[in-house]
Amino acid sequence: MQVVEPAAANPTGFARLFKEVVVESTVPDWIPPAMPWAQVAKKFKKVKIPTRAVKIRGKLNVPRERFRTNGRGEYVWAGEKT
Repeated sequence: MQVVEPAAANPTGFARLFKEVVVESTVPDWIPPAMPWAQVAKKFKKVKIPTRAVKIRGKLNVPRERFRTNGRGEYVWAGEKT
C-alpha cells in the first residue's frame, strides 16, 4: 500500500507539489470580489484577468481562493487582511 506519492517523498518533491497546490488556488490581490467579470475587465483594461481566477471564483466572482498574490508577487493566505 502506497501512503506517500513517490514525487513528494523527498523535500524537493514535496516543495514542488506544495507550490503546485498553492498556485492552483491563488487569485491576484487586485481583483475585487463580487463584481461581474465584465465590469472587472472594463475597470482593469490593461491587465488580463487570469483564467485560473475565473475558474476558482466562478461566474459570479465569489471569493473561494485559499491564497492571494500581492503586488510584490508574494503569496498570502486569503483570510489575512492586508
